[in-house]
Amino acid sequence: MLTAKKLLTYKSDLERAVNERSSEIFFNDSILHAMLIMKALLQKAQNEDSKLLSVYCGNFSLFRDKTKIKVDNEKMNCSANNLEANELEEWQNWDLYTDLQNKLRDFLNNGGHLDLIVQYQADDLPDNKVWRILSDGIQKEKVRIFQLKINVGLDHFATTQEAYRLENSDETKTATCCFCDEKNARILNDNFKELIKLSEPFDA
Repeated sequence: MLTAKKLLTYKSDLERAVNERSSEIFFNDSILHAMLIMKALLQKAQNEDSKLLSVYCGNFSLFRDKTKIKVDNEKMNCSANNLEANELEEWQNWDLYTDLQNKLRDFLNNGGHLDLIVQYQADDLPDNKVWRILSDGIQKEKVRIFQLKINVGLDHFATTQEAYRLENSDETKTATCCFCDEKNARILNDNFKELIKLSEPFDA
């Protein structure tokens, strides 16, 4: 069972892995883990020369409005027992959804670039608050969004120059992540380039 203590430790471990370019493998099996890993990948991309995060996803669900309720509910279900006073304060003030939105905005405002391929339901993406961040990035040529034209059967993934998160299940948000594995990151980046050829630019 996921607890507040475990999630705070997971967050700390991810931050350490990014800063130390660790090749440790991380697993996630909840949407809370997924939110933290995506934030860490944005930071990892920010630290790299290309400052590029490439994401192939279903509908960019981690950033959609409806996800906030789910994330808040999942957090509420985590036991906060055995937390130190400072940890309890951090836990009570922690808004994972807003943190991720803010990280995306900061990433794009500080030289970062996002390439996004959406598998389905892209048409209503502009109905979500994140669209303000994305549309501003599009205008500044920091964001490119594509709609996949055919189903290719590939698992969703996000990748930088040397980091990645590869999903096993979009429904349960189980995935594998590593922040220093240039070989496998290169494979996913090559896959992403092929997926762009099977996509069309998203025109809102």
